[in-house]
Amino acid sequence: MKRKYFSVLLMAAMTMASTSMVTSCKDYDDDISNVQQNVDTANELIKKLQDQATTLQTAVSTAQSTADAAKTAAAEAATAAKNAQTTGDEALAMAKTAEANAQAAKAAAAEAQKAAIEEATKQVNALKDQIQAALDNKVDVSTFDTKVASLEGTIAGISSDLNKLGNDVKQNQSDIKTAKEAIATLQAAQTDAQNQIAALEAYKKVLEEKTIPGLNDAIKANGVEIDGVKKSVEDLAKSASEAQEKLAGDIAKVASDLVVLQGTVDGINEAYKKADANLQSQIDELVKSIATKKDASVIDAKIADIEKLIGDNKTDLEKYTDDAVRQAKKDLQDQIDQLGKIKIDVDGTEVGLATWMAEINNKFDSYCTNDKLTEKLNQVKTNYESYTTNAIATASKTLTDAQKEITDNLGANINTLHILVAQRLSSIVYAPSTYVDGIEAIKFASLEYYDWGSDLERDAPKDEETKNYYIIKDAETIAKYLLNPSGVSLFPYTTLFRSGVSLEDIKDLTFVSSTASNITRAADDAPITVVDSNISNGYLNLNVKKTGNESFGTSNTNFKIVALKAQLADNVLTESEKKAGKPIYVYSDWTRLYETQTRPYIHNALAVDQEGRPSEAASKNPHFWNFSETYGAVGNKPASFQHDNATYGDKHIALEKVYTESVDLNQLVDVCDKNGTSYNPKAYGMTFEFHLMHYLLKNTGVDAEGNPVSATGYTDQYDFATLKDGILTSKARDGQTGNRDAVGRQPMIQVVLKEGSKVVDVRYFKIKWTDKTNVEEYGDILKGDSITKTYSCGGEEAGTVGEKHVNFIYAFKNMTRDEFHNSYELDTHVWKNIEDAKKTDAKKALSQAKFEDLADATGAGQTHNLKFSWNYGESFFKASQTEYNDKYYNRIVYGCYVSKTNSNDKIVFSLKIHTDVNQMGYASGIHYSMEQWTGAGKTSEGWNTQNKYRTINPTLYSDSKYGKSAGYSEAQLIGDLKVGYTKNGSVPASIAALVQNATNVHMVFDEKRVKTMLGSDWVVSSNGLTLNYKNKVAATITETGIVQLAEEGKKDAGKGNTPTAGALLLVGKNVPVKLCSEYCDLKQDIDRYEVSFMTPLTMEDIVLEGQLKDIVDGASSISVAGKVKVVEAFGEKRYVIGATTVADQIVAAKLKTWYRAENAVWNVAEAKTNLQKDGSIGSSCKVKLSDIKGTDGNKKYEVTYKSNAILFHNMSGNAISQAFKISVPVTVSTKWGNLTQNVVIEVVPNL
Repeated sequence: MKRKYFSVLLMAAMTMASTSMVTSCKDYDDDISNVQQNVDTANELIKKLQDQATTLQTAVSTAQSTADAAKTAAAEAATAAKNAQTTGDEALAMAKTAEANAQAAKAAAAEAQKAAIEEATKQVNALKDQIQAALDNKVDVSTFDTKVASLEGTIAGISSDLNKLGNDVKQNQSDIKTAKEAIATLQAAQTDAQNQIAALEAYKKVLEEKTIPGLNDAIKANGVEIDGVKKSVEDLAKSASEAQEKLAGDIAKVASDLVVLQGTVDGINEAYKKADANLQSQIDELVKSIATKKDASVIDAKIADIEKLIGDNKTDLEKYTDDAVRQAKKDLQDQIDQLGKIKIDVDGTEVGLATWMAEINNKFDSYCTNDKLTEKLNQVKTNYESYTTNAIATASKTLTDAQKEITDNLGANINTLHILVAQRLSSIVYAPSTYVDGIEAIKFASLEYYDWGSDLERDAPKDEETKNYYIIKDAETIAKYLLNPSGVSLFPYTTLFRSGVSLEDIKDLTFVSSTASNITRAADDAPITVVDSNISNGYLNLNVKKTGNESFGTSNTNFKIVALKAQLADNVLTESEKKAGKPIYVYSDWTRLYETQTRPYIHNALAVDQEGRPSEAASKNPHFWNFSETYGAVGNKPASFQHDNATYGDKHIALEKVYTESVDLNQLVDVCDKNGTSYNPKAYGMTFEFHLMHYLLKNTGVDAEGNPVSATGYTDQYDFATLKDGILTSKARDGQTGNRDAVGRQPMIQVVLKEGSKVVDVRYFKIKWTDKTNVEEYGDILKGDSITKTYSCGGEEAGTVGEKHVNFIYAFKNMTRDEFHNSYELDTHVWKNIEDAKKTDAKKALSQAKFEDLADATGAGQTHNLKFSWNYGESFFKASQTEYNDKYYNRIVYGCYVSKTNSNDKIVFSLKIHTDVNQMGYASGIHYSMEQWTGAGKTSEGWNTQNKYRTINPTLYSDSKYGKSAGYSEAQLIGDLKVGYTKNGSVPASIAALVQNATNVHMVFDEKRVKTMLGSDWVVSSNGLTLNYKNKVAATITETGIVQLAEEGKKDAGKGNTPTAGALLLVGKNVPVKLCSEYCDLKQDIDRYEVSFMTPLTMEDIVLEGQLKDIVDGASSISVAGKVKVVEAFGEKRYVIGATTVADQIVAAKLKTWYRAENAVWNVAEAKTNLQKDGSIGSSCKVKLSDIKGTDGNKKYEVTYKSNAILFHNMSGNAISQAFKISVPVTVSTKWGNLTQNVVIEVVPNL
């Protein structure tokens, strides 16, 4: 059993190794292919890199050495792999020998699989015969012992072979793994080299596309000769390509050898299976031989036990199939274990068979212990790793040296070029935020104000009330400049180079100034200077200040302009520039200086627009409130004026804050003008002061009906806050901080903006203390269920959450019904996301949805219901086209229960609305009228083909609706598309009747297919009802489904108008149409097909009798009288032209007018011949007859038409000797197009 256990483990290991190796080989094939592809790309792109020739030649030599060393390492790895293959071959040979010895055992095993019971019974019977023979013949014990010894030797030999075979397999697997690791290492080294090429490639691309075109002159001026090194670059590329190809080829060879080894392992696997079966057979034979030595009576008893065991299991064993062989073998092993209980005599000592077998297994185990196998495998691994380490290390060192050589030789020049292109400042452009009469300007602002004095409890002072007018001079402002290069990375896959200008690259920043007549380049003359600077997102941000007190003013005729001057730092200068010792400057464009005077106001810092800029929108209370707004009127005293709650309660609140948290009032205020321009108060020497004000709110009660009524006394909000250093903190009336008594209180703040001791502005606002927020997320109120409805366009819907689910909310809060509803009330608003629901923000609630609390009777056992109503017309509830296609959709809405005592204590729940969407389609009972269709399906369940079509024929002379009797004088091409359908034997009354579950139904031209079938000149109108050709109507479909080719003129269609050019092109053509429908914003194409506009008339083939003869005096002629016949292309094919009987002629006269047909025209001027210009006679008439000239340049031959005859004239003066042909076009013009034939007439010699 131990031997079997070992064999299973070994086979599993071999199978796993085999599978792993096949996958790995394929992966490396792909990797090698990718490496080669990358090499090709790199070699192509590197040809254009421009660099120094002398340094590149050194890199060529280094790269060649690197490739040769790598090739050698790969060859060594390949040799190692071949050695591993040789070991595998030896193991395979051994396995084949074992296979030969195992053939008989294999046959016996197969027979045992097919008939396990019969074979076992046969063996028992044979065993009985052998035992009986031994007793009769008195078998010699010594002979038997010799046989046993021989068999033991055989077992030992097989065990030894298997042990060696297993070791060989393990060694092969180890060798394969190490070879793969060697390949991976070599490829990693190769990848390192590729990374260098990739970096140069990316750098080259930027040079070509962005930098070189603009900087070529500058580069040449600095001694960088790009064109002179191109050939050296090409040489490097070629050498690198050859080296990489050799290295990739060697790696591919090693991978190929691994594939061969895979086949070897597969053979070893099969051989091992056969050897295993052979060994089992040997053990079975040994058991039988041992048994023959026992006393007959004892053996008979044991045999009887075996026979009984076989009989008991016979029924079950007979049920075994090929898939159950493994279990059958286990049962047989159990039988062997039964035999193991037999006592035998071994060398004079009676021992159990099991004990003896254990000794044999121990001997086998001594060859196959895990420790010994591990030791051998480790030795193989160590030997191979030692062999390959040197090769890999050599290749790695060679590549590293090559990289260093390239870096040393190229680095300095690449770095210099990179600095010039990607780091060195090349231009500065002002990024204006202010324009004055279209001129870019740097704006300074002086602030003007009237000092309020000491009386702050009023609105802003009027100009006439004070002469204390002040101006705060603007000392500083912000100016932004765009730098080039701005910081776009030249090498996005490496951090080797820094890109973009930094402050390290700029030594100094100053301004130069200019006037209209004099430009000064001296920095001392500039009226502004740089205080501070930083670079962010490619912008240079400057904090600039004035150097004097003079105002720049707002004049448009006399003003200062400045330009920024940047001196480049040494780290971005070339060597030649450094040696020259002269500073290098870059100048910006010119911009004017502009200074305004504006009045500052205290600004609400929370009043900003979507981009975070100060907002002047009144809804945001941008400047808080003045005294009269907050205290009723100027003159009211804060300490005594009592505010009515209905008018002032919850008004003038700038911020709501939880009572346990403090408020930094400085964060709520800013300074700006009425145009939304903000100013830094610190820069202007201004400060804020905050004062806590008395604010008396009248106490208010409610009457029996809940209406507010006045109560005695008031509550001063001053008592519920403390203010220190701009920090406002809540308190209870008794002075306790962090006390819930402060909840709901609204202390009033006076904020004062000052310049020194002078007052610039005064404003007022309140802070409202709120309770702690406690929002509980209840989750799905229906616990996985939903309110289910069917989609209705713009329809009102409602659903109910019943008692059961409302009870769950009571349980969630562990409250009785009355406790819950006395503590919480339902907010009627509905939100589409949970965050808005948590805030109970009414402004973000859905406008056409609401919750209602349905209170049941107050008796015991009753529970409230919850009603939800909504409108499918609200955008949130509308179905999308995708949801329509899915036939259903879900919406999740959110509601909220709010505490009656703490508005911040909430229970938020969700509710799912499931909506089924009925599909638009053919209405019930609608079918195709099959006689109207070509290629239509047999049902109306969608279309079977979009290429089916209906024919639109011309209106008939006798038609009661469109014929002569109906007032029409000419045929039209018009038809009713509804006629193609039927419902209960009748044509549907309207297009809308064709489709169910739709609000709008149309039959329209199929725009998508029109482009495909007719071409780009054809355009369908936006409503689909008009088909235009080159911007002119060609066909129309009415809302009632009438399709018609368009006519133009002053009269009605069919009454003398002329078909449009596009209409004539559609005659005889198929035009795609479709039946489509809408339901709200949902769309559905119900069916697609084609409309075929019939050609009304056809011309019969013209057959002339006779020939035209040459040299006939006065011209030869052939009659064409009565030869042109035009008939209707349908029905009885009645004559329109060419009728012969009186009856037909009468009808034809009417039809000729009906179809507006003209008499035939023989266009002899366009006659063609089969005579060729080179003098030959062709097979067909393609040459214009008038192009066949005589010696004088005139026509050689001519045909004319006269009196219903075609005449031939030979004007050459010479008779013809061979016949030739002339083709004359004949045309009949009709309303719906021209009918044309080419009539061929033979001209024959007349000699």
